[in-house]
Amino acid sequence: MNKKKVIQGLLLATLFLPINVNAETSESTTNVQNFEQSIDFQVESQSNEIKQTENTEITDSKKSVLETTESITEDSMIEIQVKSDNTINQLNLIKNGDFSSIESKSGKWTGSKAEDWNIWIPGDIKTTDYTLQVNIDKQLLFDSSTDEFRAAVTQKVQIDPDKLYELSFDIKTIHLTNIARIRINEQNAKGQTNLWHSKSVKGTSDWQTIKENFKPHPETEFITIELFYEKGTGTLYYDNLYFSEKENQETNRTQIEDKIEIHTKNIYVPKQKNYLYEITDATFAKEINGLLYPESVGETTVKISDEKGVFIKEIPLIIQHYEETIYQKMLKKWNDVIAGNDSFNVNNQVMVKQNEQLDSAVLEILSLYTDKKDSTELWKDISDYNVSANLTTSYRRVETIAKQVMQPASKYYQNQEI
Repeated sequence: MNKKKVIQGLLLATLFLPINVNAETSESTTNVQNFEQSIDFQVESQSNEIKQTENTEITDSKKSVLETTESITEDSMIEIQVKSDNTINQLNLIKNGDFSSIESKSGKWTGSKAEDWNIWIPGDIKTTDYTLQVNIDKQLLFDSSTDEFRAAVTQKVQIDPDKLYELSFDIKTIHLTNIARIRINEQNAKGQTNLWHSKSVKGTSDWQTIKENFKPHPETEFITIELFYEKGTGTLYYDNLYFSEKENQETNRTQIEDKIEIHTKNIYVPKQKNYLYEITDATFAKEINGLLYPESVGETTVKISDEKGVFIKEIPLIIQHYEETIYQKMLKKWNDVIAGNDSFNVNNQVMVKQNEQLDSAVLEILSLYTDKKDSTELWKDISDYNVSANLTTSYRRVETIAKQVMQPASKYYQNQEI
């Protein structure tokens, strides 16, 4: 066992840092409602009636998932074949994902309304000079040429958190100044459990198909699929949305991330500690001692190689701006009460003396640390972890180190060697 990794893990856990251990659970293990990021969509219940359309027209601009016979007559059959690797449930959980079913203009729609879909526009967007409708080619169209606009078209979907899903959609952009992407808002009866984002697109880009796996947070009961036009100008098209259950083969192979998504205060622990995670652009993040540290908001890629240096794959790395939730504010307040870092006064001799005593304690604890390779023990004087007192002593030692690592007045403050 690499004890340097063990001590890093214990330190981070003790400090309550928001570390993303599993990318597929979307970087959140606590069921907390994020009031500042969450959007309260009121989605009306939709009937389960399945609408079938006849004489489907397949055009170059719309990528179809239908394979038809060469000659279609009144008595001929259309074979529906979903183009998705490893799918075990061919049912598209998204209703009207090809926008073929429309209704008359209503609400904030500027033209034909997509059945089973709803619009969300934030309160700070005042412009009415925008286009949001299903166009003549049965594509979802967002457009704002002059005023900055932000909106999302949404649909609620019931899921099983124990299953793996695949999301697929077509997207096209023209002079889009900000990004377009699909967001999955994971929720349960208590509120939001996680936010997941697809690959983003901006600028001018012809039709492309984006296909990604989605693994829900364990406590998620339902999701809201949100087709976003982020704040800016330009033209955006969505089409052929498909969301289906997929066979989960993760247990049969080495688990490697498909994507890493963190915020500016995350420290990311890769799934494979013995693999090399090489960040393409160090402007956005750095790899230090096997951990990924964000540097700035943006997107780059990570090249993953195994322990022998054999390249495996290159994945997206997305770093978003940190937005503090109510839970995180409470957690910080609790940490401040426990550690008292914000209350430290260099002119208070009692505090200064106590800090020096804690530094001395850390020095003594570090002298007891065992750095023998492949050892299963952390300390030279503790070997039997079946004894409860030994576990408590180990925890208290790590806790003491953690406090000083986070104390700006300590000589061990943010010491990466520790």
